[in-house]
Amino acid sequence: MKTERIYVRNVRNPMMKTVELVEEQITAIVGSELMDALDGLRADLARREEGTGGVIFDHNIHRDIAIMRDRIRCYSLVLSDYGYNVGETY
Repeated sequence: MKTERIYVRNVRNPMMKTVELVEEQITAIVGSELMDALDGLRADLARREEGTGGVIFDHNIHRDIAIMRDRIRCYSLVLSDYGYNVGETY
């Protein structure tokens, strides 16, 4: 089992900490963060399409929606490559 070293520096305490994680843990952490970002982007898209959401990427609503849909497709592709069920991808 491959182990990766991740170095974390605490700004309040300059001592360096070493955390060892196996590859599966790194994949799970990154996958979880990407799923959270995907869920947030989907919620932003739904609000923007309803006319209640704010600007995310572009002040032009049509370009903003297009960019969000493109990002959703990209995040979904990466996540599905790692075995995550991402549902609708637009």
